[in-house]
Amino acid sequence: MTRPPTLRRLGPLLAGMLLHGALLGGCETPRSDAQPYRGSDITRSAKFELDETQLSARSEGPTLTIIRLPIWRRAMQPLAGTAKVGLWTLDDQLVAESSIDFQLSDWRADLEVPLIFNADAAGGQDRGELSRYVVSYEINSGTATIMGRRSLYSITAQWQLRVVGSETVAVGSDTRFRAVLSDGHDQSPIEGATIQAYLGARLVASALSDDQGLAFLDVRGLPEEVGTQPLRFVAEGPEGAAEVETPVQLERRRKTLITTDKPIYKPGQTVHVRTLTLEQPSLLPTANTDITLEVADAKGNLLFRQTQQTDAFGVAAMTLPLATELNQGQWEIRARLGDWTAVKTIRVETYSLPKFTVETRFDAAYYHPGETAHLSFSSSYFFGKPVAGGLLRVSPTQVDVSRQELQAIEVALDEEGLARVDLPVPSFFSSPQVETGQAVLELLLELTDGTGHSELSSATIRVGVNDLIVSAAPIAAVVPGAVNTLLVTTTDTLGLPVEASGKILFGGNTIDFVTGPTGVARVDIDTPQAAGWLSYTVNVQDALGHRTSRAFSTVIPSGPSLSVRTDRAFAHVGETVIVGLVGREMPGGLEGARIHLDLFRDGRTVANRDVLLDRQGEAELELVLDDEMGGLLSLEAYSDELQGPRSQAAMFVERDRNLLVDLHAERASYRPGEDARIEVQVTNVDGAPVVAAVGVSIVDEAVFALQDVRPGVERLTFELAEQLMNAPGAGAWSAESLLSERDDANREAAAAVLLTQVDVPRGSVDVDNYGKAAQAARERSAVATARELTRVIQWLQELGVRQDGARTFAHQIMLLPDLYDPWGQPYAIENVPDAGWGEQVRLTSPGLDERLGSGDDLSFVLSEAQF
Repeated sequence: MTRPPTLRRLGPLLAGMLLHGALLGGCETPRSDAQPYRGSDITRSAKFELDETQLSARSEGPTLTIIRLPIWRRAMQPLAGTAKVGLWTLDDQLVAESSIDFQLSDWRADLEVPLIFNADAAGGQDRGELSRYVVSYEINSGTATIMGRRSLYSITAQWQLRVVGSETVAVGSDTRFRAVLSDGHDQSPIEGATIQAYLGARLVASALSDDQGLAFLDVRGLPEEVGTQPLRFVAEGPEGAAEVETPVQLERRRKTLITTDKPIYKPGQTVHVRTLTLEQPSLLPTANTDITLEVADAKGNLLFRQTQQTDAFGVAAMTLPLATELNQGQWEIRARLGDWTAVKTIRVETYSLPKFTVETRFDAAYYHPGETAHLSFSSSYFFGKPVAGGLLRVSPTQVDVSRQELQAIEVALDEEGLARVDLPVPSFFSSPQVETGQAVLELLLELTDGTGHSELSSATIRVGVNDLIVSAAPIAAVVPGAVNTLLVTTTDTLGLPVEASGKILFGGNTIDFVTGPTGVARVDIDTPQAAGWLSYTVNVQDALGHRTSRAFSTVIPSGPSLSVRTDRAFAHVGETVIVGLVGREMPGGLEGARIHLDLFRDGRTVANRDVLLDRQGEAELELVLDDEMGGLLSLEAYSDELQGPRSQAAMFVERDRNLLVDLHAERASYRPGEDARIEVQVTNVDGAPVVAAVGVSIVDEAVFALQDVRPGVERLTFELAEQLMNAPGAGAWSAESLLSERDDANREAAAAVLLTQVDVPRGSVDVDNYGKAAQAARERSAVATARELTRVIQWLQELGVRQDGARTFAHQIMLLPDLYDPWGQPYAIENVPDAGWGEQVRLTSPGLDERLGSGDDLSFVLSEAQF
């Protein structure tokens, strides 16, 4: 006969059957006064009681486990008796057993029963393996007896050590890690524990956990070698210990900028190469370091290699005379420092410098389809004389889903080298880009002078339907039922900012706003509480009467949510910014919920803050920007209780280390072959002189007509993160303008627009020692409960549970005595709607923690069809 499952209450019809089977876990059939108090974790007799939630276990040495039984005396007279403890596997194998005699004169006492059990051998560092075992207890005093069961995992202290910090660290720099220590069972903070960080056997940081279980470990003295290092964090205290390990990638972050005196060279000329190498993120020169310069021709042949040392400013230079016979095309110049390589391409070819240039002027910045573009052209030789009588051929091409060449126009230049052309703009563009002013006409310009010499150049005409273009997007993660902020931008067809007034319409509400001279506005909007879509329409009008309207939608998330945002996107070091946090549906309520804020630059932790939400689920903190925060600063907010991704925000922090360079020639012009004297002065932003290395290129102006050279490439290379450099901003909102603009309002607008277009990568690792153990415990729990369910089904089949007249299947199951799960707790039983399989009931085990409604509950459905 199949052993029946354990029953909490003995039904009169089943008592006889149960005498033939042992209770799950091997405990004897309890007496009537030994029954647990129904619906409670308290087991009670007439003389004493025990609260199972206060059971605990601890290890002393590798093989000794102490089980603590807290009991309360209910009788007036002192008690004496025996406490017996057994340790069982989930498949009912007895592993260890022990008992003690006790005398109880106080009202409360903790009985400690030792068990010889090698917990380390059973689980090692994987504390989740303790879920394989169940502790049974039986306490007798005369005729009074209580007994019960509890998971060894749930009564053993499980410290959860969570560590958050930098995933990568620059060699030679320090970093900070946030450690959070809590009870793995109930998440209560653990105060006063020592948390230490080790690199191998070397201690690199130490701190004590505070009353919130928090500790900040400033890790110093990391190795100078590049590579991955295992960083081990250990928490220790009188009541427990925890350990977690995470790899940290040590990187030597350097950037090298390669510049040449010209973008293009002829065979036989000399290439002048200059490299500037700076350490990241400090921007200090990489001084006195070997750098290898290589040059490869258009076919990849390595023609030159030279190793030298950078000077005190991080500069190295070389000259490369080119042969007269060589492979023409695109050449590569490479600079190697260790495992870092920078590459620059130049062109080597037999070319002729242009003799003259053509300048194109438009009567409008852009055109509508069907309009006529009135174009003016002027041309002059580089020595200043106009190209009089030259013949100009203008060949337009409509760039759409395909390229369509339109009819060319020819015109002669007058004696002053001037000409006018009226060019009809096509009335139809099939490309959707015409809606946002991105459609174009490409103009190929071919000018032939009186000697028959021709030069080719090009120009572009922008075409758009709308004179005013509007865009809107949230500046941060949207939180339901809160005030969220939209970034609204207004531009013309060229993408240049336009000052406009507008209205946002949503849900019967209207919000007025003005974008201002920068074309940017922040607009606060009350977001509905319900998850779904936030749909709104933006209507704008500029001073010239141009109007446009556009509908937008953004997702309103469901469930707990958190958002972090700053009051601006651009600021200087030394200034104070306001960081706002908004949370909704936080576990345990909004008021007092602790939010962690980590700040990263270049993947390195530069600061940590903590803040508590108020009753409305909001908080603000003032953040003073120091030099460590200069550059692209990432802010990441999270709560230990809140599941889900971190909330992120970003801003650009100007370090104000800019140098100003002034070039002054003693004369306005020189004859060929003369010596020229140029004065160079370098100052900081305050006008004070600065010692600096300056690179100067002196090249025929005609060379730069062959290839465009971007100014400010040094700041773009060294100060801007890749995300901002590659952001698709336009006009005043480009990466270049973020660095070159003098007006902070324009820089704020540029930063705000660019940061809505990029994804700032997370700057941290987030590891803990508890997740793996908890997952292993849940898996053990599921296996054990599934095995017990099979036993329940077999037993019910033997009882012949089926529909019998008035008593349906579900009714009979509901009338059965409460069924124990593997840890001695009753299954919760409830009806399940009929889904075509007959009547069904759901059995739910409270799981390891023996609390219904927690994350480790396990449910199974019994169907009438099974019987």
